[in-house]
Amino acid sequence: MTIKTGFIGLGNQGGAIAERMLAQGVKVAVWARRPETMGPFVEKGATTAASPAALGREQRVVGVCVGDDNDVRSVVLGDNGVLAGMARGGLILIHSTVAPATVIELEKLAAEKGVRLLDAPVSGGARGALAGTMTVMVGGDADVLEEARPQLETFAASIPHLGAVGSGQGLKLLNNALCYGNAVMGVIALETAEKLGMDRKIAGDIMAISSGQSNGLSLVVDEDRLRHFSTSSAPGKDVRLFLDALKGAGLPDNELATAVSTLTERIRSYAERVLDN
Repeated sequence: MTIKTGFIGLGNQGGAIAERMLAQGVKVAVWARRPETMGPFVEKGATTAASPAALGREQRVVGVCVGDDNDVRSVVLGDNGVLAGMARGGLILIHSTVAPATVIELEKLAAEKGVRLLDAPVSGGARGALAGTMTVMVGGDADVLEEARPQLETFAASIPHLGAVGSGQGLKLLNNALCYGNAVMGVIALETAEKLGMDRKIAGDIMAISSGQSNGLSLVVDEDRLRHFSTSSAPGKDVRLFLDALKGAGLPDNELATAVSTLTERIRSYAERVLDN
C-alpha cells in the first residue's frame, strides 16, 4: 500500500525527514509559512496544501516537526490548524521536542474530535533522517503506533513504544540533557587539559576516539559543530523544558539538572575563547 502523509516543518531536521520519505516512495504533501520553502520539496515530488487545516482535510496522517511549543500549537490548534480540518480517525504525529504537558494537552483536544495523536519526538539529526537511521521515541496508544509504524520506518531504525503520551517527550528531554551534560563535561576536560600543559586540540581528538568519547564531547571538539551548537537556540530551549519537567516531578536538585543548568553560558563562553584562535 502506498503511504500518504502530510508534513509541516521543513527545517534542517524536518526537511530531511520529508526528503527521506519522498525518496522512499511516500506521497508527501507539505505546508510552510513561506511558499518558497516548499519549492525544493515540490521538485522532489511533494504536493502542497494551502494551510495546516487544508493539510488536515486532505491527509489522514500529518507529521509536525516545527521549532517549539508555541509553533506546534499554532499549526495544530485554532481555526486554521491541522486539527480544525482533520476528520475523525485522523492521526497527528508530533516529532518536535516540546514539553510533555504540551503533547498531553494536544492529545486530549484531539481526542475530543475523534483524532488520534502520538507523542513522537525524533533523534538523529538531518544525517540520521537522510540515512533512515533515526530514533522515534513514541508515547501514546500502542495500536496507533503500529498503524503509524510503516511510515516511521521510512526514516527511522528504532521506534520504541515508551508508554502514555508524554513519555516520548520525557525520554527525548532526558536524552538531550545527558548529551548536553556530556558537552559541559567535555569543555571542563578540555580546559583541564590546557591547565595541565597539554595541547587542547590534540587532547580533544584523542578523547574523541578513546573511552571518554561521547556525542556531547564531539559537539565541543569539532569546531564546526561547536560554532553551530553555541549559536543555536535549541539547546537552551531543551534544557529549560528538562528543568521544568524535573521541577514538576519534584526533582529540582537532580544531579543532571545541576550539570546542564550552566550549559548555554558555559558553551558560549568557551566557543568565544577558542573558535578561530
